[in-house]
Amino acid sequence: MEIFNVGALEFFFILLLAFLVLGPKKTVEVAGEVGRWIKEFVKSPIWRDIVNTSRDIKDMPRKIMDDVEIQKTLEEIERSTRVVNEELHRSAGQPYDVGKILPPNSEEPPELPDEPEGGQVQDLP
Repeated sequence: MEIFNVGALEFFFILLLAFLVLGPKKTVEVAGEVGRWIKEFVKSPIWRDIVNTSRDIKDMPRKIMDDVEIQKTLEEIERSTRVVNEELHRSAGQPYDVGKILPPNSEEPPELPDEPEGGQVQDLP
């Protein structure tokens, strides 16, 4: 257990030094004052800011990994959209421009295939 990055053995050593330097009566008084200071500090807005910032820093790797997963998902959606557009254009007999993905309500109408010989018009699916 560490409090303020001080382990149990270090804390015991500090108490032992305080007891030797201050004596038994003065050590109890100083310990009470230090306890009050720590209590006030922990209840202060500065401490809350420190705790929140620490929590944000600890969550940073998880947030970065979530963002990476979102990026991978977007790339997968773009690949799927490209494949679907290729299949649609291929089934309609149109040449396909690989770099061009038209949104559903695009102002540019799709090109119609040329009429087959004999004047027969084919219905598009």
